[in-house]
Amino acid sequence: AKPRDDRLHRAPPRLADNVTDEQEFHELEPRMGVLRAIGLPMRSIQTSFALEGAMVMGAGSAIGIAVAAMLSVGVSVADIPMPPPPGRSLGYPLQIFFSPTAALLVFLGFVALGGLIGRVPGRTVRRMSIIEQLGHA
Repeated sequence: AKPRDDRLHRAPPRLADNVTDEQEFHELEPRMGVLRAIGLPMRSIQTSFALEGAMVMGAGSAIGIAVAAMLSVGVSVADIPMPPPPGRSLGYPLQIFFSPTAALLVFLGFVALGGLIGRVPGRTVRRMSIIEQLGHA
């Protein structure tokens, strides 16, 4: 039997991210071409994609923050006993504290990051002609 090539099974996780980014770019390229072909200026196209990125990241972070808040309340209410720390003989109940300030900062950070990431494909597509962009449709 041939020895198994483990290099394919140990592909870096970043490879999946690169493939996803490349697919997203090729999905956005014809959309930008159509919008440019109907006469929208590139600045408004980039702004719309930045808003789309900000909304997607905002929705995802809002869902994540809501789940984290529910889990912190659920764990705190469940009164899960923890073992005693070193040097003590009594345990304590597990309490997870939710910080609304930290959650707001995370939310705002992800929304800003989504807006910045949404502008990236427009920089690459701006250098292409409308015919090239439409050719990928």
